[in-house]
Amino acid sequence: MIIKTIPTGAIQANSYLISSGADAVLVDCGAAEKRLLDALEGLKLHAILLTHGHWDHILGVAELKKRTGAAVVIHRLDAPRLTDPALSRAGSYGIAQEKVSGDIMPKDGEILRYGNIEIRVIHTPGHTPGGLCYRIDRSIFTGDTLFFETCGRIDFPGGDWSAMRESLFRLRDLDGDFDIYPGHDRATTLAHERVHNRYMQATNFEP
Repeated sequence: MIIKTIPTGAIQANSYLISSGADAVLVDCGAAEKRLLDALEGLKLHAILLTHGHWDHILGVAELKKRTGAAVVIHRLDAPRLTDPALSRAGSYGIAQEKVSGDIMPKDGEILRYGNIEIRVIHTPGHTPGGLCYRIDRSIFTGDTLFFETCGRIDFPGGDWSAMRESLFRLRDLDGDFDIYPGHDRATTLAHERVHNRYMQATNFEP
């Protein structure tokens, strides 16, 4: 399995292209930029896996879906953000948003398979009600739930600190170590975050 990190969009949110042979999936798409489209050459993009519905993670989805026919995967609670710029927060910044529909709205624990790529869906509300993490082999793509030594904001509409704490603890308590690929900034590991991320500790810190 090959993982390529491709920051896209106005604030360079991380998109992740995961491929096995000619089969591929993409986690988040802030913009359908040329370097992303070039990286897709020779691959069959089966799905665009959205971690949540904020503008910086979704603005390229409509165009990419038209170009590739890939299915759009999003939690049902965040699906309205794909068509409403007020909910995605694109409207707050005067950014145009092309509407697109979600095709697959998985539940927690559901497994998606595309070729040799197996994806386990983890519902991790907190940053948004429909936040999702995607576990593929020993990697977890955490969107704006878990970052290097910190966690996602909970001050946007739909944010919930209690839900975020539960989501972080759920990730913390997974067996073994995982590579963590967040929606912004650098990659990390779950072992590192268990030790160095204060929001994963029992003390009741708040962001």
